[in-house]
Amino acid sequence: MAQLYTMLPILAGIQYLDMKDPDTILYLQIGFGCSATFSLIMMFVISQKIASMKFDPSVKVSVEAAGQEPQMMTIQEHDYAEVGRMRSQVLIASGVVSFLNYQFDYVQPLFIQCVTQLITLCMSPLFRVHMLGQEAEGALARPWKEKNPLMDMMNPTTTDDTTATAPPPPAVSAAAAPKKKARSKKID
Repeated sequence: MAQLYTMLPILAGIQYLDMKDPDTILYLQIGFGCSATFSLIMMFVISQKIASMKFDPSVKVSVEAAGQEPQMMTIQEHDYAEVGRMRSQVLIASGVVSFLNYQFDYVQPLFIQCVTQLITLCMSPLFRVHMLGQEAEGALARPWKEKNPLMDMMNPTTTDDTTATAPPPPAVSAAAAPKKKARSKKID
């Protein structure tokens, strides 16, 4: 949710940048490259911290992937998988934005991606646990689930953290179903 609140001023402020000025475009490209490079360096540093930490191999977490059965992983395996997932997100987003800038001269995604990459990195549980030293308890307890605002809107929760679901539609029996009128064939 913090990303949404930070994006509003960014989107409002983007109109004050001269997107046709070659110097502005160059600075945005440099900022975008630095942001992506910094994110990848942080992923490397986090993976080195994970490797140097001592984890109890008997402690396992159950990770559920979409459409698959839950899988048991050690904490170290889980954190390495999260580093890989975040690294691939940075690389894919950087590739897409670079392509849009190179092929179609879109400059706004450079500016937006500069900021969102860093915000996403700093708000991630991986960064908060390994770089900021916060305890992996409560909202930071493993396994970490990626928050999806669209799914949150589709499945609103009530105050007692149970999912509110609509009652199923009443079953329509064959007798109660609307009947189609039989058409008569015209014979000429």
